[in-house]
Amino acid sequence: MSVSWTDPAGKTHTVSKSTVFSVPQTTAAPIPPDDTAVAVIPAQITNDQVLLDAQTTSGQTLHMQLDTGVQTVTLTAADAATLGLSDPGGSADISVQGVTGSSKAYISTVTLVLGGVTFTGIEAVVDADFDGPSLLGYDVFAGQYDLLVSQKHNSVTVLK
Repeated sequence: MSVSWTDPAGKTHTVSKSTVFSVPQTTAAPIPPDDTAVAVIPAQITNDQVLLDAQTTSGQTLHMQLDTGVQTVTLTAADAATLGLSDPGGSADISVQGVTGSSKAYISTVTLVLGGVTFTGIEAVVDADFDGPSLLGYDVFAGQYDLLVSQKHNSVTVLK
């Protein structure tokens, strides 16, 4: 590395130094002894996003984003159609508030296959105005499971 600068008197100074960069030694974080891996979900981790694929019980794929700020599954209209969820109207209709404003939505229940394991009875909000990947809310697992996100292995491990 070389750095050059000119002082107020107009004299140019240059300093050169050899620098060796090394990769820090890493060790795998062990699964705590009181936890068991329930499912390992392949993920794509880029630009501060954890993207993963969930399957429906009929084998269709939903591209989802793990979102720590969401309490439920939030589905786009297209993903709700893939799952065969229609707006039942009445008490299931709600208003949801997001960064871009509020919109009409409805509540449903879904079954998703994550890492080959079937998770049933997951509350889902279907927001027809929402675009982007459907969201898998971090709180879906709260109280029952822990999640281990590995950037090194590009995976999300569900622990019990």
